[in-house]
Amino acid sequence: MPGSLEFPGEEAVSEAEPRKGLAPNSPTPPLGLPLPVMVLVEQAQRAEGAEQQQLALRINQWLAKLAREDGGRPAAEVFHRLLEGGRLEGLVDETGEACGDAAVRGLLALGFPYALEVRPEDLERLRTRQPLPASRRLDRKALAAAAVGAGAVGQLGLEGVLSGGLSPKVTLEVGALLLALVPGLMSAPGTPLRRLGLVVLVLVSVTEIFLGMSPGYAGLVSGLAGLVACLLIAGHEG
Repeated sequence: MPGSLEFPGEEAVSEAEPRKGLAPNSPTPPLGLPLPVMVLVEQAQRAEGAEQQQLALRINQWLAKLAREDGGRPAAEVFHRLLEGGRLEGLVDETGEACGDAAVRGLLALGFPYALEVRPEDLERLRTRQPLPASRRLDRKALAAAAVGAGAVGQLGLEGVLSGGLSPKVTLEVGALLLALVPGLMSAPGTPLRRLGLVVLVLVSVTEIFLGMSPGYAGLVSGLAGLVACLLIAGHEG
């Protein structure tokens, strides 16, 4: 890497400078890596558990700082050396972010032309590890509401056709199904209210499916819709 990479308050190491601050028996790091990240990576590789996670967090913070400071080609070379050498493998900080992913994001953050140098396999790995967007999580709840709504309308419509009117029992069960859906949609994932809503939704749905086996009763439609909604909401927990 040409020259040395300077950061405010941090000393960078050129290829000609000796490696300082490493354990005597540690492997010689690659030339051209700045001293701060070089030392952190060596320490993190030797550490375990919570200590390793804390060191990985410091590495990720350093990589983010490097990308923000727009180091150009020298910064891109640092990211490449870390990624191609596999020195960040297995390092994950306490927030769950892998150091390898942080390096790929840093290279992408440098923009053109450095972002074009990201290896396809690194880009694909980063894409598959991206958390599910909030909009897609909301879509699951919207689909659950639509499923129950369609099931309720379908049940009421079939009941009207088969029986010539709506019985109080059918109206009560449809109302119970809609009420059971509300806490599942409005509560936060993992809360007691969410779990209670899911339990009630399952019970009401199974009851309607069981009653739907009787001649002249259309509970099977809304019961199945309720189970579909339950699966969608349960999937939203993740």
